[in-house]
Amino acid sequence: MSLQAIYNEAESKIWADPNAAECGCGGRGWFLSDVDTWHSCPYHKGPHPDEEMPEEPIELTWNERMILRSLYTAKALPGTACGGCFTWNLADPVSNLGRLGLIEWREVPRHDGEMVAQLTERGVKSYLKGVRLGVQSHQNAK
Repeated sequence: MSLQAIYNEAESKIWADPNAAECGCGGRGWFLSDVDTWHSCPYHKGPHPDEEMPEEPIELTWNERMILRSLYTAKALPGTACGGCFTWNLADPVSNLGRLGLIEWREVPRHDGEMVAQLTERGVKSYLKGVRLGVQSHQNAK
């Protein structure tokens, strides 16, 4: 198969699947083809893998920090990603963490307002590096 054919096949998104576990991007939003080019996923979103983490620590609200902590400390089976389930009242902080590329999340079908999430590699590194609490602090926890 020619390099152009490999690229075209990857660009056709034949590897994409709504189920993150089955998707070629692994739920991270990007697929690396055999010709070393990144292709965006139509189902999952995330920061481009070549983007570097910001030099300055990321400022997080108290709720966002607690979500990261709960995902990091979740007791997962060996070889699986740490994950958790959240309800509608944490939708804003969960989606903010997703936009920052610290977690991957999705809504649970047929369960109004429930979301499942797991840390990304970037989220683990940020958590271990020590992200700062934001100004809103404990006021968001109410």
